[in-house]
Amino acid sequence: FFFKQKTAYEIRPRDWSSDVCSSDLQPDGHTLLVTISTTLTTTPHLVKDNQLGLKDFQPIIIMAKAATCMVGATNFKPNNAKEMIDFVKANPGKVAYGSNGVGGTYHLEMEMLKAKHNLDIIHVPYKGGTDGLAASAAGTIPISFAPCSSVTPLARAGKVKYLAVLEMKKSPEFPDIPAMGELIPDYEKINGGTDVWAPAATPNAVVQKIRDEIDRALALPDVRKRMSEIGFPYSGISREAMLAERSKDFETSGRAVKIAGLKPE
Repeated sequence: FFFKQKTAYEIRPRDWSSDVCSSDLQPDGHTLLVTISTTLTTTPHLVKDNQLGLKDFQPIIIMAKAATCMVGATNFKPNNAKEMIDFVKANPGKVAYGSNGVGGTYHLEMEMLKAKHNLDIIHVPYKGGTDGLAASAAGTIPISFAPCSSVTPLARAGKVKYLAVLEMKKSPEFPDIPAMGELIPDYEKINGGTDVWAPAATPNAVVQKIRDEIDRALALPDVRKRMSEIGFPYSGISREAMLAERSKDFETSGRAVKIAGLKPE
Protein backbone atom coordinates (compact mmCIF):
# COMPACT_ATOMS: atom_id res chain seq x y z
CA PHE A 1 0.00 0.00 0.00
CA PHE A 2 1.37 3.49 0.74
CA PHE A 3 2.47 3.12 4.36
CA LYS A 4 6.19 2.30 4.03
CA GLN A 5 5.76 -1.17 5.51
CA LYS A 6 5.12 -4.65 4.22
CA THR A 7 1.39 -5.26 4.01
CA ALA A 8 -0.72 -8.25 3.03
CA TYR A 9 -4.03 -7.68 1.27
CA GLU A 10 -7.14 -9.72 0.92
CA ILE A 11 -9.59 -8.67 -1.80
CA ARG A 12 -13.11 -9.91 -1.19
CA PRO A 13 -15.58 -9.54 -4.07
CA ARG A 14 -19.07 -8.83 -2.70
CA ASP A 15 -22.60 -8.85 -3.97
CA TRP A 16 -25.03 -6.08 -3.15
CA SER A 17 -26.88 -7.76 -0.29
CA SER A 18 -26.25 -7.17 3.41
CA ASP A 19 -22.96 -8.95 2.77
CA VAL A 20 -21.55 -5.56 1.72
CA CYS A 21 -21.98 -4.10 5.20
CA SER A 22 -21.77 -7.31 7.22
CA SER A 23 -20.29 -7.46 10.68
CA ASP A 24 -16.80 -8.32 9.43
CA LEU A 25 -16.38 -4.76 8.12
CA GLN A 26 -14.63 -3.56 11.25
CA PRO A 27 -14.13 0.21 11.70
CA ASP A 28 -10.38 -0.08 12.19
CA GLY A 29 -9.07 1.18 8.84
CA HIS A 30 -8.08 -2.32 7.71
CA THR A 31 -11.32 -3.13 5.92
CA LEU A 32 -12.44 -0.75 3.18
CA LEU A 33 -15.10 -0.70 0.50
CA VAL A 34 -13.68 -0.03 -2.99
CA THR A 35 -16.51 0.26 -5.48
CA ILE A 36 -18.04 2.16 -8.35
CA SER A 37 -19.96 5.19 -7.13
CA THR A 38 -23.40 3.90 -8.13
CA THR A 39 -23.16 1.15 -5.48
CA LEU A 40 -24.16 3.73 -2.87
CA THR A 41 -25.96 6.29 -5.02
CA THR A 42 -28.15 4.34 -7.46
CA THR A 43 -28.34 0.69 -6.40
CA PRO A 44 -30.07 1.45 -3.05
CA HIS A 45 -33.06 2.76 -5.02
CA LEU A 46 -33.27 -0.49 -7.01
CA VAL A 47 -32.97 -3.01 -4.16
CA LYS A 48 -36.04 -4.07 -2.21
CA ASP A 49 -35.88 -3.76 1.59
CA ASN A 50 -32.52 -2.00 1.29
CA GLN A 51 -30.90 -1.01 4.58
CA LEU A 52 -27.58 0.19 3.24
CA GLY A 53 -26.78 3.82 2.52
CA LEU A 54 -24.27 6.63 2.63
CA LYS A 55 -24.91 6.91 6.37
CA ASP A 56 -23.15 3.56 6.87
CA PHE A 57 -19.84 4.75 5.44
CA GLN A 58 -17.29 7.53 5.68
CA PRO A 59 -15.94 8.90 2.39
CA ILE A 60 -12.24 8.47 1.83
CA ILE A 61 -11.45 9.34 -1.78
CA ILE A 62 -12.63 9.24 -5.39
CA MET A 63 -9.67 7.57 -7.07
CA ALA A 64 -10.74 8.10 -10.67
CA LYS A 65 -13.55 9.36 -12.86
CA ALA A 66 -14.03 8.25 -16.44
CA ALA A 67 -15.19 10.84 -18.94
CA THR A 68 -18.19 9.33 -20.73
CA CYS A 69 -19.82 10.28 -23.99
CA MET A 70 -23.04 10.19 -25.93
CA VAL A 71 -22.21 8.67 -29.29
CA GLY A 72 -23.92 8.82 -32.66
CA ALA A 73 -23.79 6.39 -35.55
CA THR A 74 -22.36 7.98 -38.68
CA ASN A 75 -25.70 7.49 -40.45
CA PHE A 76 -27.50 9.44 -37.72
CA LYS A 77 -28.21 12.97 -38.95
CA PRO A 78 -27.71 15.01 -35.73
CA ASN A 79 -24.16 16.01 -34.86
CA ASN A 80 -24.58 16.92 -31.20
CA ALA A 81 -26.94 16.27 -28.28
CA LYS A 82 -29.00 19.41 -28.86
CA GLU A 83 -29.60 18.44 -32.48
CA MET A 84 -30.45 14.95 -31.24
CA ILE A 85 -33.28 16.30 -29.08
CA ASP A 86 -34.67 18.36 -31.95
CA PHE A 87 -34.47 15.35 -34.29
CA VAL A 88 -36.22 13.02 -31.82
CA LYS A 89 -39.01 15.56 -31.34
CA ALA A 90 -39.49 15.72 -35.09
CA ASN A 91 -39.46 11.92 -35.37
CA PRO A 92 -41.36 10.59 -32.32
CA GLY A 93 -41.04 6.87 -31.71
CA LYS A 94 -38.58 6.39 -34.57
CA VAL A 95 -35.25 6.81 -32.78
CA ALA A 96 -33.61 4.37 -30.36
CA TYR A 97 -30.73 4.64 -27.93
CA GLY A 98 -28.66 1.87 -26.39
CA SER A 99 -27.55 1.79 -22.75
CA ASN A 100 -25.51 -0.56 -20.58
CA GLY A 101 -28.67 -1.87 -18.90
CA VAL A 102 -31.91 -0.98 -17.18
CA GLY A 103 -31.18 1.21 -14.15
CA GLY A 104 -27.70 2.10 -15.34
CA THR A 105 -26.49 5.68 -15.34
CA TYR A 106 -26.90 6.13 -19.10
CA HIS A 107 -30.48 4.84 -18.93
CA LEU A 108 -31.40 7.06 -15.97
CA GLU A 109 -29.89 10.21 -17.45
CA MET A 110 -31.75 9.63 -20.71
CA GLU A 111 -35.00 9.03 -18.84
CA MET A 112 -34.62 12.42 -17.19
CA LEU A 113 -33.98 14.05 -20.57
CA LYS A 114 -37.03 12.28 -21.99
CA ALA A 115 -39.22 13.63 -19.20
CA LYS A 116 -37.92 17.19 -19.39
CA HIS A 117 -38.11 17.46 -23.18
CA ASN A 118 -41.14 15.21 -23.76
CA LEU A 119 -39.19 12.84 -25.99
CA ASP A 120 -40.62 9.68 -27.52
CA ILE A 121 -37.47 7.59 -27.89
CA ILE A 122 -36.94 3.83 -27.63
CA HIS A 123 -34.61 2.36 -25.00
CA VAL A 124 -32.52 -0.69 -25.97
CA PRO A 125 -30.63 -2.10 -22.95
CA TYR A 126 -27.47 -4.02 -23.78
CA LYS A 127 -25.76 -6.51 -21.49
CA GLY A 128 -22.22 -5.22 -21.91
CA GLY A 129 -20.78 -1.81 -21.18
CA THR A 130 -19.64 -1.16 -24.75
CA ASP A 131 -22.10 -3.35 -26.67
CA GLY A 132 -24.15 -0.28 -27.56
CA LEU A 133 -21.04 1.44 -28.86
CA ALA A 134 -20.32 -1.55 -31.10
CA ALA A 135 -23.91 -1.41 -32.37
CA SER A 136 -23.53 2.29 -33.22
CA ALA A 137 -20.27 1.56 -35.03
CA ALA A 138 -22.15 -1.06 -37.04
CA GLY A 139 -24.92 1.45 -37.79
CA THR A 140 -27.63 -0.63 -36.11
CA ILE A 141 -28.51 1.83 -33.34
CA PRO A 142 -28.25 5.61 -33.74
CA ILE A 143 -27.34 6.61 -30.17
CA SER A 144 -25.21 4.91 -27.54
CA PHE A 145 -22.95 5.72 -24.59
CA ALA A 146 -19.44 4.71 -23.59
CA PRO A 147 -16.27 5.98 -21.90
CA CYS A 148 -14.71 8.56 -24.18
CA SER A 149 -11.45 6.63 -24.19
CA SER A 150 -13.30 3.67 -25.75
CA VAL A 151 -14.96 5.90 -28.33
CA THR A 152 -11.83 7.70 -29.50
CA PRO A 153 -10.38 4.94 -31.76
CA LEU A 154 -13.75 4.44 -33.48
CA ALA A 155 -14.33 8.17 -33.85
CA ARG A 156 -10.88 8.66 -35.37
CA ALA A 157 -11.60 5.82 -37.79
CA GLY A 158 -14.83 7.53 -38.85
CA LYS A 159 -17.07 4.74 -37.52
CA VAL A 160 -18.95 6.83 -34.91
CA LYS A 161 -19.20 10.47 -33.89
CA TYR A 162 -19.30 12.24 -30.57
CA LEU A 163 -22.61 13.89 -29.70
CA ALA A 164 -21.53 15.16 -26.26
CA VAL A 165 -19.37 14.45 -23.26
CA LEU A 166 -21.58 13.71 -20.26
CA GLU A 167 -20.37 16.61 -18.14
CA MET A 168 -21.65 20.03 -17.19
CA LYS A 169 -18.55 21.60 -18.73
CA LYS A 170 -16.04 20.40 -21.31
CA SER A 171 -13.65 17.69 -20.19
CA PRO A 172 -9.98 18.77 -20.06
CA GLU A 173 -9.04 15.36 -21.46
CA PHE A 174 -11.49 15.72 -24.39
CA PRO A 175 -11.74 19.48 -25.00
CA ASP A 176 -13.04 19.16 -28.56
CA ILE A 177 -16.23 17.36 -27.52
CA PRO A 178 -19.17 19.63 -26.56
CA ALA A 179 -20.48 19.20 -23.02
CA MET A 180 -24.06 18.13 -22.33
CA GLY A 181 -24.45 20.87 -19.74
CA GLU A 182 -23.48 23.52 -22.28
CA LEU A 183 -25.70 22.13 -25.03
CA ILE A 184 -28.65 21.32 -22.76
CA PRO A 185 -28.79 23.64 -19.72
CA ASP A 186 -31.30 21.49 -17.78
CA TYR A 187 -29.16 18.34 -18.11
CA GLU A 188 -28.60 16.52 -14.82
CA LYS A 189 -25.55 14.34 -14.37
CA ILE A 190 -25.21 11.27 -12.18
CA ASN A 191 -21.49 11.20 -11.46
CA GLY A 192 -19.47 8.05 -11.83
CA GLY A 193 -16.12 7.06 -10.43
CA THR A 194 -14.15 4.56 -8.39
CA ASP A 195 -14.68 5.31 -4.71
CA VAL A 196 -13.07 4.21 -1.46
CA TRP A 197 -15.19 4.18 1.70
CA ALA A 198 -14.66 3.15 5.33
CA PRO A 199 -17.26 1.89 7.81
CA ALA A 200 -18.97 4.86 9.45
CA ALA A 201 -17.45 4.28 12.91
CA THR A 202 -13.86 4.35 11.66
CA PRO A 203 -11.92 7.06 13.53
CA ASN A 204 -11.63 10.24 11.51
CA ALA A 205 -7.85 10.40 11.97
CA VAL A 206 -7.50 6.93 10.45
CA VAL A 207 -9.76 7.79 7.51
CA GLN A 208 -7.85 11.01 6.84
CA LYS A 209 -4.51 9.19 6.96
CA ILE A 210 -5.68 6.66 4.39
CA ARG A 211 -7.04 9.44 2.19
CA ASP A 212 -3.78 11.42 2.38
CA GLU A 213 -1.66 8.41 1.44
CA ILE A 214 -3.83 7.43 -1.53
CA ASP A 215 -3.87 11.06 -2.64
CA ARG A 216 -0.09 11.21 -2.43
CA ALA A 217 0.26 8.15 -4.66
CA LEU A 218 -2.32 9.25 -7.22
CA ALA A 219 -0.83 12.74 -7.40
CA LEU A 220 2.57 11.45 -8.53
CA PRO A 221 3.26 13.04 -11.95
CA ASP A 222 3.70 9.75 -13.82
CA VAL A 223 0.56 8.27 -12.25
CA ARG A 224 -1.51 11.38 -12.96
CA LYS A 225 -0.22 11.51 -16.54
CA ARG A 226 -1.04 7.86 -17.22
CA MET A 227 -4.51 8.09 -15.69
CA SER A 228 -5.33 11.07 -17.88
CA GLU A 229 -4.02 9.26 -20.96
CA ILE A 230 -6.39 6.34 -20.43
CA GLY A 231 -9.34 8.62 -19.67
CA PHE A 232 -9.54 8.12 -15.90
CA PRO A 233 -8.23 11.39 -14.45
CA TYR A 234 -7.73 11.94 -10.72
CA SER A 235 -9.40 15.12 -9.46
CA GLY A 236 -8.13 15.15 -5.88
CA ILE A 237 -11.34 16.51 -4.37
CA SER A 238 -11.67 16.57 -0.58
CA ARG A 239 -13.62 14.08 1.52
CA GLU A 240 -16.22 16.76 2.21
CA ALA A 241 -16.65 17.47 -1.50
CA MET A 242 -16.88 13.73 -2.20
CA LEU A 243 -19.70 13.29 0.31
CA ALA A 244 -21.55 16.33 -1.07
CA GLU A 245 -21.23 15.03 -4.64
CA ARG A 246 -22.35 11.53 -3.77
CA SER A 247 -25.26 12.82 -1.68
CA LYS A 248 -26.45 14.84 -4.66
CA ASP A 249 -25.99 11.81 -6.93
CA PHE A 250 -28.12 9.75 -4.52
CA GLU A 251 -30.94 12.29 -4.69
CA THR A 252 -30.74 12.64 -8.48
CA SER A 253 -30.67 8.86 -8.94
CA GLY A 254 -33.73 8.46 -6.75
CA ARG A 255 -35.72 10.90 -8.86
CA ALA A 256 -34.48 9.30 -12.07
CA VAL A 257 -35.50 5.82 -10.92
CA LYS A 258 -39.02 7.09 -10.25
CA ILE A 259 -39.16 8.89 -13.60
CA ALA A 260 -38.08 5.67 -15.32
CA GLY A 261 -40.86 3.79 -13.52
CA LEU A 262 -38.46 1.26 -12.03
CA LYS A 263 -39.45 -0.72 -8.94
CA PRO A 264 -37.06 -2.15 -6.34
CA GLU A 265 -36.44 -5.86 -6.72
